[in-house]
Amino acid sequence: KSHLNCKEIIEVNENKTYTIDGVIVDFMFTPGAEAPTEMMMYFPQLKALCTAEEINRLMHNLYTPRGAKVRNGKVWAGYIDYIIMKYGDDIEVSFGTHNWPTWGNKRIVEYYEKQRDMYKYLHDQTLRNANLGYTPNELPEHVKLPESLSKVFYNREYYGTVSHNIKAQYQFYLGWYDGNPAHLNELTPIEQGKKYVEVIGGETRCIELAQQAFEKGEFQWAITLLNHLIFANPKNVKARELAANVYTQLGYLQESAVWRNEYLTAAMELRSSEMKNTISMPPGNDIKHIKESSLSDIFDVFSVNVDPNKIDGLDEVINLICKDSNETISVVVKNNVINVRQTISKNPTITVESTKQNLLNFYSKKLTQQEFFKKIEFKGKLDGFFKLLESITIPSPIFEIIEP
Repeated sequence: KSHLNCKEIIEVNENKTYTIDGVIVDFMFTPGAEAPTEMMMYFPQLKALCTAEEINRLMHNLYTPRGAKVRNGKVWAGYIDYIIMKYGDDIEVSFGTHNWPTWGNKRIVEYYEKQRDMYKYLHDQTLRNANLGYTPNELPEHVKLPESLSKVFYNREYYGTVSHNIKAQYQFYLGWYDGNPAHLNELTPIEQGKKYVEVIGGETRCIELAQQAFEKGEFQWAITLLNHLIFANPKNVKARELAANVYTQLGYLQESAVWRNEYLTAAMELRSSEMKNTISMPPGNDIKHIKESSLSDIFDVFSVNVDPNKIDGLDEVINLICKDSNETISVVVKNNVINVRQTISKNPTITVESTKQNLLNFYSKKLTQQEFFKKIEFKGKLDGFFKLLESITIPSPIFEIIEP
Protein backbone atom coordinates (compact mmCIF):
# COMPACT_ATOMS: atom_id res chain seq x y z
CA LYS A 1 0.00 0.00 0.00
CA SER A 2 1.49 3.31 -1.07
CA HIS A 3 1.27 6.42 1.07
CA LEU A 4 2.65 8.64 -1.70
CA ASN A 5 0.47 11.43 -3.01
CA CYS A 6 1.77 11.83 -6.54
CA LYS A 7 0.06 13.10 -9.65
CA GLU A 8 1.98 10.59 -11.73
CA ILE A 9 4.04 7.54 -10.84
CA ILE A 10 6.57 6.36 -13.42
CA GLU A 11 7.47 2.68 -13.16
CA VAL A 12 10.92 1.93 -14.56
CA ASN A 13 11.14 -1.68 -15.74
CA GLU A 14 13.23 -1.21 -18.87
CA ASN A 15 15.91 1.11 -20.24
CA LYS A 16 14.11 4.34 -21.04
CA THR A 17 14.64 8.10 -21.18
CA TYR A 18 12.33 10.57 -19.44
CA THR A 19 12.37 14.36 -19.10
CA ILE A 20 11.42 15.35 -15.57
CA ASP A 21 11.03 19.10 -14.84
CA GLY A 22 13.31 19.85 -17.77
CA VAL A 23 15.99 17.37 -16.67
CA ILE A 24 16.72 14.54 -19.10
CA VAL A 25 17.30 11.21 -17.34
CA ASP A 26 18.38 7.96 -18.97
CA PHE A 27 17.13 5.16 -16.73
CA MET A 28 18.98 1.83 -16.96
CA PHE A 29 17.09 -1.10 -15.47
CA THR A 30 19.50 -3.45 -13.65
CA PRO A 31 17.60 -6.39 -12.12
CA GLY A 32 19.46 -9.31 -10.62
CA ALA A 33 22.68 -7.53 -9.69
CA GLU A 34 22.87 -5.75 -6.32
CA ALA A 35 19.11 -6.12 -5.87
CA PRO A 36 16.21 -7.94 -7.54
CA THR A 37 15.07 -4.58 -8.93
CA GLU A 38 17.31 -1.55 -9.27
CA MET A 39 18.29 1.13 -11.77
CA MET A 40 21.16 3.43 -12.65
CA MET A 41 20.56 6.93 -14.03
CA TYR A 42 22.54 9.10 -16.46
CA PHE A 43 21.96 12.86 -16.68
CA PRO A 44 23.31 13.83 -20.13
CA GLN A 45 22.96 17.61 -19.57
CA LEU A 46 25.30 17.26 -16.57
CA LYS A 47 27.40 14.37 -17.91
CA ALA A 48 26.75 12.73 -14.56
CA LEU A 49 25.84 9.14 -13.76
CA CYS A 50 24.23 7.73 -10.60
CA THR A 51 25.51 4.19 -10.18
CA ALA A 52 23.06 3.28 -7.40
CA GLU A 53 24.78 0.31 -5.67
CA GLU A 54 26.08 -1.35 -8.83
CA ILE A 55 29.45 0.44 -8.53
CA ASN A 56 30.86 1.08 -5.07
CA ARG A 57 34.01 2.02 -3.17
CA LEU A 58 34.48 -1.59 -2.13
CA MET A 59 33.77 -5.15 -3.15
CA HIS A 60 30.05 -5.68 -2.77
CA ASN A 61 28.32 -8.95 -1.95
CA LEU A 62 27.46 -11.56 -4.55
CA TYR A 63 26.03 -13.31 -1.53
CA THR A 64 24.86 -11.52 1.58
CA PRO A 65 25.77 -13.38 4.80
CA ARG A 66 22.52 -12.11 6.34
CA GLY A 67 20.76 -14.34 3.79
CA ALA A 68 19.34 -13.59 0.32
CA LYS A 69 19.29 -14.99 -3.17
CA VAL A 70 22.73 -15.27 -4.74
CA ARG A 71 23.64 -12.57 -7.27
CA ASN A 72 25.23 -13.36 -10.63
CA GLY A 73 28.65 -11.75 -11.10
CA LYS A 74 28.41 -12.05 -14.90
CA VAL A 75 25.12 -10.15 -14.97
CA TRP A 76 26.48 -7.50 -12.59
CA ALA A 77 29.61 -7.00 -14.71
CA GLY A 78 27.45 -6.78 -17.82
CA TYR A 79 25.52 -3.80 -16.50
CA ILE A 80 28.75 -1.97 -15.70
CA ASP A 81 30.13 -2.74 -19.16
CA TYR A 82 26.95 -1.40 -20.74
CA ILE A 83 27.39 2.04 -19.18
CA ILE A 84 31.08 2.08 -20.13
CA MET A 85 30.12 1.41 -23.75
CA LYS A 86 27.23 3.90 -23.79
CA TYR A 87 28.59 6.78 -21.69
CA GLY A 88 32.33 6.13 -21.39
CA ASP A 89 33.28 8.84 -23.89
CA ASP A 90 31.18 11.58 -22.28
CA ILE A 91 30.85 11.00 -18.53
CA GLU A 92 32.56 13.52 -16.22
CA VAL A 93 30.86 12.90 -12.85
CA SER A 94 30.03 9.61 -11.14
CA PHE A 95 28.12 9.32 -7.87
CA GLY A 96 26.34 6.52 -6.07
CA THR A 97 23.95 5.99 -3.19
CA HIS A 98 26.90 5.39 -0.85
CA ASN A 99 30.35 6.94 -0.54
CA TRP A 100 31.80 9.92 -2.39
CA PRO A 101 31.69 11.00 -6.05
CA THR A 102 34.39 10.73 -8.69
CA TRP A 103 35.28 13.49 -11.18
CA GLY A 104 37.10 13.22 -14.49
CA ASN A 105 36.44 10.93 -17.43
CA LYS A 106 39.68 8.95 -17.28
CA ARG A 107 39.43 8.22 -13.55
CA ILE A 108 35.76 7.24 -13.83
CA VAL A 109 36.26 4.84 -16.73
CA GLU A 110 39.19 3.12 -15.00
CA TYR A 111 37.12 2.86 -11.81
CA TYR A 112 34.19 1.31 -13.70
CA GLU A 113 36.44 -1.10 -15.62
CA LYS A 114 38.07 -2.45 -12.47
CA GLN A 115 34.75 -2.88 -10.67
CA ARG A 116 33.38 -4.66 -13.75
CA ASP A 117 36.40 -6.94 -14.06
CA MET A 118 36.39 -7.77 -10.34
CA TYR A 119 32.88 -9.25 -10.47
CA LYS A 120 33.49 -10.95 -13.83
CA TYR A 121 36.77 -12.45 -12.56
CA LEU A 122 35.08 -13.89 -9.45
CA HIS A 123 32.34 -15.37 -11.63
CA ASP A 124 34.57 -16.80 -14.34
CA GLN A 125 37.33 -18.19 -12.14
CA THR A 126 34.83 -19.84 -9.83
CA LEU A 127 33.35 -21.75 -12.73
CA ARG A 128 36.79 -22.58 -14.16
CA ASN A 129 37.94 -24.05 -10.85
CA ALA A 130 34.63 -25.80 -10.24
CA ASN A 131 35.06 -27.45 -13.63
CA LEU A 132 38.53 -28.56 -12.47
CA GLY A 133 36.87 -30.32 -9.54
CA TYR A 134 37.39 -27.87 -6.71
CA THR A 135 34.56 -27.68 -4.18
CA PRO A 136 33.29 -24.60 -2.29
CA ASN A 137 35.60 -24.91 0.71
CA GLU A 138 38.57 -25.48 -1.61
CA LEU A 139 37.85 -22.55 -3.92
CA PRO A 140 39.32 -19.76 -1.69
CA GLU A 141 42.74 -21.44 -1.98
CA HIS A 142 42.60 -21.29 -5.76
CA VAL A 143 40.74 -18.11 -6.69
CA LYS A 144 42.66 -14.92 -5.89
CA LEU A 145 42.14 -11.53 -7.51
CA PRO A 146 45.10 -10.36 -9.63
CA GLU A 147 47.02 -7.40 -8.19
CA SER A 148 45.66 -5.05 -10.84
CA LEU A 149 42.24 -5.57 -9.24
CA SER A 150 43.03 -6.34 -5.60
CA LYS A 151 45.37 -3.43 -4.90
CA VAL A 152 42.99 -0.60 -5.81
CA PHE A 153 41.18 0.91 -2.85
CA TYR A 154 37.67 0.56 -4.28
CA ASN A 155 38.02 -3.20 -4.84
CA ARG A 156 39.10 -4.04 -1.31
CA GLU A 157 37.14 -6.52 0.83
CA TYR A 158 35.64 -3.96 3.19
CA TYR A 159 32.17 -5.47 2.73
CA GLY A 160 32.05 -8.50 0.44
CA THR A 161 34.93 -10.97 0.38
CA VAL A 162 36.48 -13.09 -2.33
CA SER A 163 35.88 -16.14 -0.14
CA HIS A 164 32.13 -15.89 0.30
CA ASN A 165 31.52 -14.37 -3.13
CA ILE A 166 33.14 -17.24 -5.01
CA LYS A 167 31.29 -19.77 -2.87
CA ALA A 168 28.15 -17.88 -3.86
CA GLN A 169 28.88 -18.24 -7.56
CA TYR A 170 29.37 -21.98 -7.03
CA GLN A 171 26.02 -22.12 -5.22
CA PHE A 172 24.33 -20.08 -7.95
CA TYR A 173 25.17 -22.64 -10.60
CA LEU A 174 25.71 -25.90 -8.73
CA GLY A 175 23.83 -25.65 -5.42
CA TRP A 176 24.92 -26.72 -1.94
CA TYR A 177 26.08 -30.27 -2.70
CA ASP A 178 29.77 -30.58 -3.55
CA GLY A 179 29.56 -34.11 -5.01
CA ASN A 180 31.16 -35.81 -2.02
CA PRO A 181 28.70 -38.40 -0.63
CA ALA A 182 30.17 -37.91 2.84
CA HIS A 183 28.39 -34.55 2.78
CA LEU A 184 25.11 -35.80 1.31
CA ASN A 185 23.40 -36.73 4.58
CA GLU A 186 25.61 -35.47 7.40
CA LEU A 187 24.97 -35.91 11.08
CA THR A 188 23.29 -32.99 12.84
CA PRO A 189 25.63 -30.51 14.58
CA ILE A 190 24.64 -31.95 17.98
CA GLU A 191 25.33 -35.54 16.89
CA GLN A 192 28.62 -34.53 15.26
CA GLY A 193 29.64 -32.58 18.34
CA LYS A 194 29.11 -35.50 20.68
CA LYS A 195 31.00 -37.91 18.41
CA TYR A 196 33.94 -35.55 17.91
CA VAL A 197 34.26 -34.81 21.63
CA GLU A 198 34.14 -38.53 22.38
CA VAL A 199 36.84 -39.44 19.86
CA ILE A 200 39.05 -36.51 20.93
CA GLY A 201 39.02 -37.79 24.49
CA GLY A 202 36.41 -35.73 26.32
CA GLU A 203 35.57 -32.11 26.92
CA THR A 204 38.67 -31.24 28.94
CA ARG A 205 40.99 -32.61 26.26
CA CYS A 206 39.04 -30.79 23.56
CA ILE A 207 39.51 -27.48 25.39
CA GLU A 208 43.24 -28.20 25.88
CA LEU A 209 43.71 -28.77 22.12
CA ALA A 210 41.69 -25.68 21.27
CA GLN A 211 43.77 -23.58 23.69
CA GLN A 212 46.98 -24.85 22.09
CA ALA A 213 45.65 -24.00 18.63
CA PHE A 214 44.61 -20.54 19.82
CA GLU A 215 48.07 -19.85 21.19
CA LYS A 216 49.64 -20.98 17.89
CA GLY A 217 47.39 -18.63 15.94
CA GLU A 218 45.44 -21.52 14.40
CA PHE A 219 42.16 -19.75 15.08
CA GLN A 220 39.97 -21.61 12.60
CA TRP A 221 41.07 -24.98 13.93
CA ALA A 222 40.51 -23.77 17.48
CA ILE A 223 36.95 -22.65 16.75
CA THR A 224 36.24 -25.87 14.85
CA LEU A 225 37.10 -27.89 17.95
CA LEU A 226 35.15 -25.59 20.25
CA ASN A 227 32.13 -25.44 17.98
CA HIS A 228 31.80 -29.24 18.20
CA LEU A 229 32.13 -29.08 21.98
CA ILE A 230 29.55 -26.31 22.38
CA PHE A 231 27.04 -28.24 20.31
CA ALA A 232 27.76 -31.31 22.42
CA ASN A 233 27.44 -29.36 25.66
CA PRO A 234 26.41 -25.70 25.41
CA LYS A 235 26.65 -25.32 29.19
CA ASN A 236 30.41 -25.81 29.26
CA VAL A 237 31.47 -22.36 30.49
CA LYS A 238 35.19 -22.78 29.76
CA ALA A 239 34.44 -23.79 26.17
CA ARG A 240 32.15 -20.79 25.72
CA GLU A 241 34.71 -18.37 27.15
CA LEU A 242 37.53 -19.70 24.99
CA ALA A 243 35.33 -19.76 21.88
CA ALA A 244 34.34 -16.14 22.54
CA ASN A 245 38.04 -15.21 22.74
CA VAL A 246 38.75 -17.01 19.46
CA TYR A 247 35.83 -15.30 17.73
CA THR A 248 37.00 -11.94 19.05
CA GLN A 249 40.48 -12.50 17.64
CA LEU A 250 39.03 -13.60 14.31
CA GLY A 251 36.96 -10.42 14.29
CA TYR A 252 40.03 -8.25 14.87
CA LEU A 253 41.74 -9.86 11.86
CA GLN A 254 39.04 -9.03 9.33
CA GLU A 255 39.16 -6.40 6.62
CA SER A 256 35.46 -7.02 5.91
CA ALA A 257 33.15 -5.21 8.32
CA VAL A 258 30.55 -7.92 7.70
CA TRP A 259 32.88 -10.75 8.72
CA ARG A 260 34.13 -8.75 11.71
CA ASN A 261 30.56 -8.22 12.90
CA GLU A 262 29.67 -11.89 12.41
CA TYR A 263 32.59 -12.97 14.60
CA LEU A 264 32.11 -10.29 17.27
CA THR A 265 28.38 -10.96 17.47
CA ALA A 266 29.10 -14.65 18.05
CA ALA A 267 31.56 -13.72 20.80
CA MET A 268 28.99 -11.45 22.43
CA GLU A 269 26.32 -14.16 22.35
CA LEU A 270 28.65 -16.73 23.93
CA ARG A 271 29.62 -14.31 26.70
CA SER A 272 26.03 -13.16 27.27
CA SER A 273 23.90 -16.26 27.26
CA GLU A 274 20.89 -14.28 28.48
CA MET A 275 21.31 -11.57 25.84
CA LYS A 276 18.23 -12.65 23.92
CA ASN A 277 16.10 -11.95 26.97
CA THR A 278 17.29 -8.33 27.10
CA ILE A 279 16.36 -7.51 23.49
CA SER A 280 12.90 -6.05 22.99
CA MET A 281 11.18 -7.88 20.16
CA PRO A 282 7.52 -8.04 19.12
CA PRO A 283 5.52 -11.10 20.13
CA GLY A 284 5.42 -14.01 17.73
CA ASN A 285 2.10 -13.08 16.16
CA ASP A 286 2.79 -9.36 15.82
CA ILE A 287 1.15 -8.14 12.58
CA LYS A 288 2.78 -4.72 12.10
CA HIS A 289 4.97 -5.90 9.25
CA ILE A 290 2.19 -7.65 7.29
CA LYS A 291 -0.96 -5.59 7.84
CA GLU A 292 -0.33 -3.39 4.79
CA SER A 293 0.16 -6.42 2.54
CA SER A 294 -2.49 -7.83 0.23
CA LEU A 295 -4.73 -10.55 1.58
CA SER A 296 -3.12 -13.17 -0.67
CA ASP A 297 0.37 -12.09 0.42
CA ILE A 298 -0.67 -12.33 4.07
CA PHE A 299 -1.78 -15.92 3.58
CA ASP A 300 1.42 -16.66 1.67
CA VAL A 301 3.25 -15.55 4.82
CA PHE A 302 0.93 -17.71 6.91
CA SER A 303 1.58 -20.74 4.68
CA VAL A 304 5.30 -20.79 5.54
CA ASN A 305 4.60 -20.35 9.25
CA VAL A 306 2.02 -23.10 9.72
CA ASP A 307 2.70 -26.00 12.07
CA PRO A 308 1.73 -28.95 9.84
CA ASN A 309 1.02 -31.20 12.82
CA LYS A 310 -1.76 -28.86 13.94
CA ILE A 311 -3.64 -29.09 10.64
CA ASP A 312 -3.15 -32.82 10.16
CA GLY A 313 -6.29 -34.23 8.54
CA LEU A 314 -7.78 -30.79 7.83
CA ASP A 315 -9.49 -30.66 4.42
CA GLU A 316 -11.09 -27.29 3.74
CA VAL A 317 -11.64 -24.79 0.93
CA ILE A 318 -12.12 -21.41 2.58
CA ASN A 319 -13.39 -18.36 0.71
CA LEU A 320 -12.28 -15.11 2.35
CA ILE A 321 -14.00 -11.84 1.46
CA CYS A 322 -12.70 -8.54 2.83
CA LYS A 323 -15.08 -5.84 1.68
CA ASP A 324 -13.14 -2.98 3.27
CA SER A 325 -10.11 -3.69 1.09
CA ASN A 326 -12.11 -5.14 -1.82
CA GLU A 327 -10.15 -8.40 -1.76
CA THR A 328 -11.25 -12.00 -2.24
CA ILE A 329 -9.19 -15.17 -2.11
CA SER A 330 -9.68 -18.85 -1.48
CA VAL A 331 -7.47 -20.87 0.81
CA VAL A 332 -7.14 -24.59 0.13
CA VAL A 333 -6.01 -26.61 3.17
CA LYS A 334 -5.15 -30.21 2.45
CA ASN A 335 -2.31 -32.66 3.09
CA ASN A 336 -0.94 -30.36 5.85
CA VAL A 337 -0.35 -27.60 3.25
CA ILE A 338 -1.91 -24.19 2.53
CA ASN A 339 -2.45 -23.16 -1.10
CA VAL A 340 -3.69 -19.65 -1.85
CA ARG A 341 -5.80 -18.86 -4.91
CA GLN A 342 -6.48 -15.38 -6.24
CA THR A 343 -10.15 -16.15 -6.97
CA ILE A 344 -12.93 -17.50 -4.79
CA SER A 345 -13.94 -21.13 -5.11
CA LYS A 346 -17.29 -22.22 -6.54
CA ASN A 347 -17.56 -24.98 -3.96
CA PRO A 348 -16.15 -23.75 -0.65
CA THR A 349 -16.58 -25.62 2.60
CA ILE A 350 -16.36 -22.33 4.54
CA THR A 351 -17.01 -18.73 3.53
CA VAL A 352 -15.99 -15.83 5.79
CA GLU A 353 -16.79 -12.16 5.19
CA SER A 354 -14.77 -9.85 7.43
CA THR A 355 -12.73 -6.69 7.43
CA LYS A 356 -9.02 -7.31 7.00
CA GLN A 357 -8.32 -5.57 10.30
CA ASN A 358 -10.74 -7.79 12.22
CA LEU A 359 -9.22 -10.86 10.59
CA LEU A 360 -5.72 -9.82 11.64
CA ASN A 361 -6.89 -8.79 15.10
CA PHE A 362 -8.38 -12.23 15.61
CA TYR A 363 -5.22 -13.93 14.35
CA SER A 364 -3.05 -11.85 16.70
CA LYS A 365 -5.42 -12.62 19.60
CA LYS A 366 -6.65 -9.04 19.97
CA LEU A 367 -10.14 -10.42 19.44
CA THR A 368 -11.52 -13.53 21.12
CA GLN A 369 -13.30 -16.17 19.11
CA GLN A 370 -16.65 -14.92 20.38
CA GLU A 371 -15.83 -11.28 19.59
CA PHE A 372 -14.71 -12.20 16.08
CA PHE A 373 -17.79 -14.35 15.59
CA LYS A 374 -20.01 -11.29 16.15
CA LYS A 375 -18.14 -9.15 13.61
CA ILE A 376 -18.29 -11.48 10.60
CA GLU A 377 -20.72 -13.15 8.24
CA PHE A 378 -20.08 -16.77 7.39
CA LYS A 379 -21.34 -19.97 5.85
CA GLY A 380 -20.33 -23.46 6.95
CA LYS A 381 -18.73 -24.66 10.16
CA LEU A 382 -15.92 -22.40 11.37
CA ASP A 383 -14.02 -25.09 13.27
CA GLY A 384 -11.61 -25.71 10.40
CA PHE A 385 -11.03 -21.98 9.89
CA PHE A 386 -10.25 -21.46 13.56
CA LYS A 387 -7.98 -24.52 13.60
CA LEU A 388 -6.07 -23.14 10.62
CA LEU A 389 -5.40 -19.74 12.21
CA GLU A 390 -4.43 -21.35 15.51
CA SER A 391 -1.79 -23.42 13.68
CA ILE A 392 0.06 -20.33 12.42
CA THR A 393 2.73 -18.56 14.46
CA ILE A 394 5.12 -16.00 13.04
CA PRO A 395 8.31 -16.72 15.00
CA SER A 396 10.50 -14.25 16.81
CA PRO A 397 13.78 -13.58 14.97
CA ILE A 398 15.73 -14.23 18.17
CA PHE A 399 16.98 -17.80 18.16
CA GLU A 400 20.21 -19.77 18.66
CA ILE A 401 22.61 -20.36 15.78
CA ILE A 402 26.06 -20.72 17.33
CA GLU A 403 24.73 -23.16 19.90
CA PRO A 404 21.92 -25.76 19.94
